[in-house]
Formats: sequence, C-alpha cells, structure tokens
Amino acid sequence: MGHIFEAQSIDLRFADFKCLGSPYTGVPDVILKNSNNELKVIGELKVPWIEQHKLADVDDEDELRQLLAQPINYMQSLNCMYGFLSTYDETIFLRQELINGVWEVSYSPVIQGSTRYVPSKPTNVVSSPVVSVKQCFLYVAGLAVHQGPVANITPKSEWFID
Repeated sequence: MGHIFEAQSIDLRFADFKCLGSPYTGVPDVILKNSNNELKVIGELKVPWIEQHKLADVDDEDELRQLLAQPINYMQSLNCMYGFLSTYDETIFLRQELINGVWEVSYSPVIQGSTRYVPSKPTNVVSSPVVSVKQCFLYVAGLAVHQGPVANITPKSEWFID
C-alpha cells in the first residue's frame, strides 16, 4: 500500500505505534501516519484462527461491540477519526464523527481479504460495486490524510457500555 499511497501523492505510511514516541500507554497494533509523524488511522489486528475473531460470523450486536471496542477506544483516546479492525482475512473500517452534537461510530461491512473489485453494471437497479480491501485502504487514506485530530470528550462510561 505504501507504493500506492506514494503514486497517489498521499503522504501516509503504515507504521508501528511506538515510532510516534507518544506517552499513551495503550499500544495499537498498527497505525497510518504522515511524514510529520501525525497519527491519521488506528489499526488493530487479530489472528484469524480464533473463532471469536471471525468478523463475518458475528450476528449479535453485543458481540460486534466487544470486537470493535478496542480499536474504538484507541481512536477516542488518541483523537483519531479513522480506524480499522482486521484478521488479515477480514477487515472492518471505522469512523468516529460528531453528528447532531453526539459522537457516533460508523463501520463498514466486513470486507473479505480475497474480495476482488467488481464494477457495478449499468442497469435500472442501483447496485454498488464490490470493492477490495486495498481499495478501501486507499479510500480511507485519502480521507484521513487531510483529517486533523478530533476531540471526542464523551466520558468512557457513556461511550463504552459494560
């Protein structure tokens, strides 16, 4: 993805969180940062061979909340609008945003790592193209590169439900 970002003049690269030198005690698995060492995207990686990590199999909202809680916590704590959770085989992209005065998290459908781009066909029925994980990373990077820190000051007790 680094070469793709470079070819598109997107000043982002994947990196280890520790390279930022942040005093934050949590450690996201991976980040996207720019050449000024500004954090733009938080990523959390899970191993695909553990059944509880299978994103496409989650059919319970509480289960999904548990899976997404860690990257969302990092996003809020580090003032980062964008994030993702990936098992390498499956990825969900995240965005926290202020809507009508309330912070909300939007998330993508599960994108399979094996998915290849399929353009939508011109028909009378509106259909969306099928996109690959690389296309999603490129899209998120294009948004995140211009995004500054966000200030979600929602108390953790309201944001995360036990």
